[in-house]
Formats: sequence, C-alpha cells, structure tokens
Amino acid sequence: MKCPACKNTGKSDSKSDPGVSPAFEFRGRLGAKVIVRCLKCDGGVFIRMMPPGQKAISADQWRDLDAFWQLRRAEILADLQAWVEYGSDRPADQAVNESQTSFMGEAMRTNNLLYTARRAGYDTAESVSELLAHNRVEFARIALTSRQQQVIHDGYDRFLAQGGSPQSSRSMERIAGAGAALAGGDDAIQAFLMSGTS
Repeated sequence: MKCPACKNTGKSDSKSDPGVSPAFEFRGRLGAKVIVRCLKCDGGVFIRMMPPGQKAISADQWRDLDAFWQLRRAEILADLQAWVEYGSDRPADQAVNESQTSFMGEAMRTNNLLYTARRAGYDTAESVSELLAHNRVEFARIALTSRQQQVIHDGYDRFLAQGGSPQSSRSMERIAGAGAALAGGDDAIQAFLMSGTS
C-alpha cells in the first residue's frame, strides 16, 4: 500500500506484521472503496481492490469522512461501555443508536473480531470464551478495535448534517464521555470502560 501524497508505504494496522509499525490506519469503507489514514502525512487514501490502486482523498472530503469516523467510534465505545455495564439486557434508554445505513455481514463481523482477538493474544476458542465471561472490559477494548475498522461511511454527509442518529439523553451523555475518552488515548479509554463496572 502506498500513499499518493507523501509516498509512505507499508501495511495497515489491521494487517501489519508482529513487531512492525503499521503505515496506515484502516477506517472502513465508502461504497466499494476501502478508506485508510496515512500515519505519516495524516491524509486519507481510497484503496481500490479491483483493479488495485490508491487515490488521495481531497482535504474537504477527508475532513468530513474523519468527522464521521470519530462520531462512529464514540458511538461504538459508548455502546460497548453500556454492554460492560448491563450485558445484553440493557434498558431501552441505554441503547446507543448507530449512525450507519448498512453493516458488514454477521460472519464477516465475527471473523474480524476473532482475528483482532488473536492479534491481542487470545488465539483459542477457549481463551476468547474465558475473556468474554470474565473480562468484559478487555473484550470491549478488542471489540472497539474490530468494530471501528468496519465502519461503512455510506450516507456520512447526511448523518453529519443531522448530528448523528437520534439518541436518548442518557446515551448522548455516554457518547460525549466516549468522545472525550477517545481523545485522551488508551488509558482514558480503559478508564471509561472500567466506569461501566462500578
């Protein structure tokens, strides 16, 4: 993979080799195009699979795509914190509505989650089951990494114009907290998820 703007080359964070720093951050898809962020110049790149190719994303479109991805990350993290706190039986006012028009298929989502778990060191079915049963915060951290790579950006401009999907007041508070945690980095994300256990 190569950035058309700065000529940075390498793999994305979803496919990088152990011990090798990734050159790109995988951001999901827009239509049939994969979106990545170049970790050298911070620009956006469209990746076309067939025929293979890369194209720099214009600054204006990249600004909006990035804003949408950050919105979806905050929604995903808020949803995971609600899961840590309530499990599958969360109250209706704790549900986080997702600002997305379509999603990856269930098999693809599951496979990506298991792949991400393996990369985090949970490489057997037993270890993943143990993680899910006894360490929800760590499972949620892994799920955040997996789900943020599967954001489908179709309709992003509409969602940005309306400020995302309608939410309950409690979910709006949770999403705001998630956004602040994401801005604060790994320790803040961990603390935010841990607050769902208290």
